[in-house]
Amino acid sequence: MPRARQRTGTSEATGQRSRRIACRNCRQAKMRCELSAGGPVPCHRCRRLDRECKVDTEYKRINRQEKLEELEEEIRQLRSSIKTTTSSDSRTVENNPPVNGMLSSQFPTMLSPGVSVLSNEILPAVPAISFEESPGSSSRRLSQFPGSSSSRSIGHIRLESSQIDAYFHLFFEKYFPHLPFLDPFVSPDEYYLRSPLLFWMIVYVSSRRVPDEPGLGVSLIPPVKKLLWESISSPPHSWELVQSIILVCMWPFPTSSLSTDNSIVLVTTAQTIAMRLGLHRPDAIQDFSRTNRRLSKSEVSEALRTWSACFIAAQSLAVTDGQPLMASDLMIDRLCDQETTDIIPEALRFQLVVARFAARVCSVMSGTSKFTTDVPRLGESLSVLALLEQEFMDMSSSIANNLTVEDRILLDGTGLHLYVFFLIEPGGSDIRRRALLRAFHMATTLIAQLHGLDKEHGMIEFGPLSHFRTVSLSAMFILKIGHSSYAEYLDCERGKHLFHVATQLMRRMSIEDNDLPGRMSKIMTQLWSAQARIDKTNEEPSLKLRTRLSGSLLHDSLWSWRETFGGQAGDVDRQNGLAGI
Repeated sequence: MPRARQRTGTSEATGQRSRRIACRNCRQAKMRCELSAGGPVPCHRCRRLDRECKVDTEYKRINRQEKLEELEEEIRQLRSSIKTTTSSDSRTVENNPPVNGMLSSQFPTMLSPGVSVLSNEILPAVPAISFEESPGSSSRRLSQFPGSSSSRSIGHIRLESSQIDAYFHLFFEKYFPHLPFLDPFVSPDEYYLRSPLLFWMIVYVSSRRVPDEPGLGVSLIPPVKKLLWESISSPPHSWELVQSIILVCMWPFPTSSLSTDNSIVLVTTAQTIAMRLGLHRPDAIQDFSRTNRRLSKSEVSEALRTWSACFIAAQSLAVTDGQPLMASDLMIDRLCDQETTDIIPEALRFQLVVARFAARVCSVMSGTSKFTTDVPRLGESLSVLALLEQEFMDMSSSIANNLTVEDRILLDGTGLHLYVFFLIEPGGSDIRRRALLRAFHMATTLIAQLHGLDKEHGMIEFGPLSHFRTVSLSAMFILKIGHSSYAEYLDCERGKHLFHVATQLMRRMSIEDNDLPGRMSKIMTQLWSAQARIDKTNEEPSLKLRTRLSGSLLHDSLWSWRETFGGQAGDVDRQNGLAGI
């Protein structure tokens, strides 16, 4: 035992001596230092690298990767802290009483001290620019936006600073109001430093409608698309990548077919990346990071704006494609259920409320026996649909006093997706007939309102993909219900006029020959001519394709066109509603 104690003591002494005399450079590099063998100072390694050979008994190795991430986070916070905000668009803390039910009281917060998610103590939300503002007011607001000081290039395209300023100005004036989730007070140079992809995506979106340079948008597609896929395939990912994908999903690269449109793939990718980054839980951001991280006030706002926009984009695409996605989540519910919040723009919160309802409809209906079994229970779906329609009407009436025309269009577009499920139901029911008559009226009103807004503000050319799909769905309702036994209850002449207005709006949405809006305009015109030659006034409106949820009307109409004009005759599977799977 004495010998054992003696050996232990000797080894401890040796360990203490080696740690005591190893220089800092060797200890950091995990290299053997010759000082441990009584070598000279400086040691051989420090002499070779021309470094100071210093012995520090308290020195501990630094994880360089973690240190770099900490430095990046500090830089991000510093950049956020110097963002320019305007007093005219700000509401002070004193004028905003705290909102009840803040997450900080229910979850362990990972925010900076004093920051609460969904609290009005957040920095003022990014201002949303309404289409109903006067041009002078809009110009004054936009004149406050910072400009670019550098020229930029991608591929063989080079833009001078004045061109960049013009494109950013156009983006935040015409496109930004449709989905106000980016910060208009960040300069183009700062956007480029944060993410070249996001910078060029903003330029691409705004270049779609520039008469002075009509070929720029087409020229930007290959290099921007290449940069996008390189960024997706090269983790770690960033918030800016999610923001870039949202933009290209709402204002996509032109394509001539739904089968070649990868927007739904991109938006689900954006959702996955956003959740991996913790954007859906900024109160627990630490759980999604490799380093000890706390979000600043502006970062909390940016995270929630980005997550909200991602959810809105995903639902907008999913309901048309006929795929149920995530119905909602904790943060979406809390943002929607707040009567007022300064953490995201009110225009964005309204879209979030509508998107959550659309997601709820698809989630509920995809769980009914009609979509889960081969033998639906008679009357089950109609009862559920009646409840959902009442919920929609209650939601509409509760916010009716605060709606702009654009809000009304967005809300009615979501209502039409609900009414598609009534078309899927078998005929003969008075509940179904009344609901579809309301759908016809809603479709005609929506087209008239959108046409009026476009004539007054010229906004249809700058609208997101959701506007095109809403107009298409409205036209399909007019076509389907107007050429049926329900026609005797309808103003068919008005319906016919607004149907053709819808096709004109689609043509105005087109940015390239034979793209989706342009082709859909031609398809709808041909379908109207075909329906006019077929007398269906003794038949109730119905669908043959019933498997695509609220996207069933769109895909049923496309199949009708293929069979009539594309040489694809119907078969047994088609009659059973199995086509398009």
